[in-house]
Amino acid sequence: MRLKKVFLVGAATLVSLMCIRIISFQYFDFIYDYKYKITVNFEENERPLKYSGVFRASLKRKPICVPHLESCGYLAIQGEAIPIIFSNGTMIFATMRFLNAGPRFKDNGTWPFGTFSGENHYKSSSDVPHIPLEIPPENMPALVRFQDISDPFSAQVVPRENISSIAGRNTRFKSMTIEMTSDRVDWRLAGILPWLLSDETERLKPNILEYMYQND
Repeated sequence: MRLKKVFLVGAATLVSLMCIRIISFQYFDFIYDYKYKITVNFEENERPLKYSGVFRASLKRKPICVPHLESCGYLAIQGEAIPIIFSNGTMIFATMRFLNAGPRFKDNGTWPFGTFSGENHYKSSSDVPHIPLEIPPENMPALVRFQDISDPFSAQVVPRENISSIAGRNTRFKSMTIEMTSDRVDWRLAGILPWLLSDETERLKPNILEYMYQND
């Protein structure tokens, strides 16, 4: 008798969880879909130098879900690293998200749109004003340089404070900003990095790839 009771309680619990899952999926899926622009600001020979890129973030969250038993949301990103070229011909790239300077590029990294929900405390994308906000260090994308542009494994992080060592002594990094935008996402990196979308890259999966390109 006791075993039957335990079985019935367990079955009722399972049915309840399934009902919550179905209701959540069918009626309570909230989708936040917005585009944001990252601008990297330098000063070169006392003149402003800036490069920008547009990204799309889609966030799907379920107000009703069962933590630890199902995913309560997912993040999809579209965009690519921002190519930057200085007057001396040096090219670097601003990655899509924060990256430590370790040799294996395995830090998952925070996304720059964390700026919106950080100290600014915006609860949703509709609350964010369409003005540039300075990205704090913990959300700031990295600057990387490829010793060999044809080799994804030759990437090196360039410290922002040492940008003059590769771009010229009259060049300095100033800031990165993020803002909401309606501009379209540009896809131009494949024309600069020949390995970006190659079958060989797909096979080798260099760690730097996820910081350079995503099209979820």
